[in-house]
Amino acid sequence: MADDAVWQAGTEDPFPDALRPGTVLGDYQIVKVIGQGGFGITYEGMHRFLGRRVAIKEFFVKQACRRQPDGAVTLTSAAESDGLTREDYARLLTRFEREARKVSAKFDHPGIVQGEAYFVANGVGYFVMRFVPGVTLDHWLRRLGRPPDEHEIAAVLWPVMLAVDYLHEADELHRDLTPKNIMLRPDGHPVIIDFGASREGLDRSSQTSMALATDGYAPPEQCLALDDAQQGRYTDIYALGAILYRAASGRAPLSATDRANALARKRASTDPYVPLASAAPEPWLYSDRFLAAVDRALQLDEDDRPQRIDEFLQDLGWWATATTAPPTPQTGSPPADLPIEPSASTTVAAAPSARALHQAASWPAADPSGLPPPLPGPAGVPPPEAARPFGARLLSLVLVYLLAFALIVLAGTVVLSGIYFGARGLARLG
Repeated sequence: MADDAVWQAGTEDPFPDALRPGTVLGDYQIVKVIGQGGFGITYEGMHRFLGRRVAIKEFFVKQACRRQPDGAVTLTSAAESDGLTREDYARLLTRFEREARKVSAKFDHPGIVQGEAYFVANGVGYFVMRFVPGVTLDHWLRRLGRPPDEHEIAAVLWPVMLAVDYLHEADELHRDLTPKNIMLRPDGHPVIIDFGASREGLDRSSQTSMALATDGYAPPEQCLALDDAQQGRYTDIYALGAILYRAASGRAPLSATDRANALARKRASTDPYVPLASAAPEPWLYSDRFLAAVDRALQLDEDDRPQRIDEFLQDLGWWATATTAPPTPQTGSPPADLPIEPSASTTVAAAPSARALHQAASWPAADPSGLPPPLPGPAGVPPPEAARPFGARLLSLVLVYLLAFALIVLAGTVVLSGIYFGARGLARLG
């Protein structure tokens, strides 16, 4: 479900808290560790009787839990002294269970991973999800070796935005959208895979909770406030803007906490945020509308951001009034590790309405033999003409400079000729 390194005997274990491969958990068996975050460990597993691959997320608070030799998870004595009481821990575990059961029962969307089961073992909860083959968006961006153009970004993230809109219409927030939480299936379609931070009661909850924030992708109301009521659709829109920023510039934007602190301590007279047009190494790959929309989504004040996904899509120029079904993905299996390349024959489809996408049928089964092929992007996205090979772009620049030089020489010749003949005329008169 992700592409992190897997521990092998004789090497330093990158996941010392994780269960060992081969561990049996009820109907499932651990195959390998996928990764570990602050609040959970994710495994690739196998259903022991059906032979189906699954992803299993174990509730494990990294800074507060310890793995016992028998596999049990216990709360450390230092956790309570750090402010996490047993009652707080129990509430977090209860919330994890509630979120897992909710994701399994409530969400039915091709761009959102489907939950399969929830069970308790080793004193903690385990959330079983459908296994999503492919690579993370983070991995794809790193392996691409160049900035993706706007058409390529739109082909990947336009469906993600509509999946987030589906969540919002279901009265949900995700609150942890990052490039590592988006999988690209071998057929090219993105799937949001991690819902450990989603919260029920969108725009009206008054509960408090620990802030689950990823540096660079979380807005100030998530990093600095404990009250969920201060968070809304604009919270996820900030994260989506940060993902777009990362895709175009090669790095996440300056964290909201650092920006807010710089302003509060008057270390900067203005927000130290670097606009995307300055941060992107090849800004000509993106329309002015795209660059401005990303900057707006990353405003510190939530009132200055788009308030809904459709508003954000309109800012980007990725929205159309048509309500057609989602474009049919191209099939085929490019060689392994082949980056997505724009296709000249790709048809650009009109962006469907949220309702049209929500009612769409599931996408075709994934082909695990290669990385994602290109997909049609939404209406309004410029074709990837700017993404020509470097040699072609260099030749174009040389031709432009030669033309400019020729015009300068021609203008100079005309001026000098005028001076020469003018001087001769004056001499004759004299």
